[in-house]
Amino acid sequence: MKTLLLMRHGEAVENTPYTDKLRPLTDLGRQQAHAVGLHLQQKSCLPNLIYVSTAERTQQTCHAVTQDLSTQPTIEAHDSIYHADLDILQGLLDNTAPHINTLMIIGHNPSISHFANHLAKKSIPPFSPATCCALQFPVETWLAIASQSGTLAFER
Repeated sequence: MKTLLLMRHGEAVENTPYTDKLRPLTDLGRQQAHAVGLHLQQKSCLPNLIYVSTAERTQQTCHAVTQDLSTQPTIEAHDSIYHADLDILQGLLDNTAPHINTLMIIGHNPSISHFANHLAKKSIPPFSPATCCALQFPVETWLAIASQSGTLAFER
């Protein structure tokens, strides 16, 4: 069984002198992300590995999610997630080692919502900031995951 956690970054600052990629989270965004981490801990759904966009708001989201987890996952930043399409996200999934049972991807809309809907058996609404869903797949390897094959375990 493989579990995929897909998450949109927390609420980010709208008006900023920074470029889009450097926009930080708001205080609410940090609180939202931390709440997701607490939810994952409560559900005992802890990622072994996190792929995260290199954008500042996703990096801060990742930090807030993981700060209080009982086990710390390996974290890999991927610039390709910033402007990802389905093929890029599927490629990350396909290249994930089979010993990883729970993978988390922290990215951006609309791609993260589209990817969730691409993989889920049932439609999932577009992700608001800090939305996280868990999809489960009865497979041995990440490469065996097909579109419309994931069961929604939870959405927060």
